Amino acid sequence: MRDVDIVIEGRACACGAIQPTELDGVGEIKRLFTRSDARGRGCVRAVLSRLEGIARDEGWGDLRLSTGTRQPEAIVLYEKSGWTRILPYGSYIDDQWSICFGKDL
Repeated sequence: MRDVDIVIEGRACACGAIQPTELDGVGEIKRLFTRSDARGRGCVRAVLSRLEGIARDEGWGDLRLSTGTRQPEAIVLYEKSGWTRILPYGSYIDDQWSICFGKDL
């Protein structure tokens, strides 16, 4: 797993991680988070972009992630960042509270 942090004024404002999946050429973004006082400043968008760059560097052609149904800001961020909804995968298949996204790199 590879981690990314964005720091503003000496404090981490957002972080995230990426890991390979059991599928060849497919990675998964995990634990994307931003501090509440840093929201709206582009921090988490920068983390997402860096994680996508890491995936490209690793040679992965696809990424996936899951977010909660009660995370409307995250859903908008992913959609504006070129992610599309996909069928649930892995442990999210029977999770009614998850929405899954994918992105072709």
